[in-house]
Amino acid sequence: MQVEEIINKYRVAEGYIDTPEGCWTNFLGLHTKTDLFVDGEKHNGEFVHRMPIPDDGFYGGAYEHATLLTAIDSRRGHHRFTAVELGAGWGPWISAAGVVCARAGFPNIHLVGVEADAGKYERMKEHMRINGVDRRCDIKLIRGAAWDSDTTLSFPKTEALDYGGSPTADKGNTDYRGYEYETEEIPAFSFQTICRDLDIIDFAHWDIQGAEWNVAQSCKDFLDEKVRYMFIGTHSRFIEGNLLNMFFEMGWDVMHQSPCNMIYDRNRANLVAMNALDGTMALRNPKLA
Repeated sequence: MQVEEIINKYRVAEGYIDTPEGCWTNFLGLHTKTDLFVDGEKHNGEFVHRMPIPDDGFYGGAYEHATLLTAIDSRRGHHRFTAVELGAGWGPWISAAGVVCARAGFPNIHLVGVEADAGKYERMKEHMRINGVDRRCDIKLIRGAAWDSDTTLSFPKTEALDYGGSPTADKGNTDYRGYEYETEEIPAFSFQTICRDLDIIDFAHWDIQGAEWNVAQSCKDFLDEKVRYMFIGTHSRFIEGNLLNMFFEMGWDVMHQSPCNMIYDRNRANLVAMNALDGTMALRNPKLA
């Protein structure tokens, strides 16, 4: 994966687009509300034209952007592009897919976003509206959690800028990090259920706070049959090892991977709670890609 080359290919010209009040605009021409980030207001009205290498300080690193853009680039000339984002937050990656694909001339763009937190789910709708994605794409937004089966789970009512909330089958008000929260019951869905109306998924982005291994192993065959490219945020070394072994046995290409940064602490509930910085895994399914 030629990271700098693919990012530069889709970078819009400096001054290409006006930035709405209360937003900043990235190198793809994607607007994002500044109040989604700590101290984000100081970037109000900015157009950040530079490439996100090693990262952009907001969304993520170069490989995260490059995986999405590689998936889009591989489908240029085709009539359809489909992207699915689990643990979507405000929907940055499906919205980026919608903006880039619309500019690239895809006639059919299908976006699916899944988010458990009520406030972030509403922000996802707003983010798509600000970027015009709601007018140009076929969108399916689901308020719920990605899980290994269709069920009901507990989810903490987190602060607006807390992006670490995680669903659980356990009762109680203490989350995996040891934080005390009021909780609510939410629906949870398997990846197969989330994608049941889709044919091929060109790009899947998962950031599901420690559930990625359980979800992946529950839909292994489905992934192999349906998904071309994936990017997974990983939340423990145990999860990373299991995912790498699974995708190796499936014959997938690992285009990039970096381990999570953890601080070992026996007072924490589990390895996921020791995670200080997410790991990353960019994957390609050679059977489809």
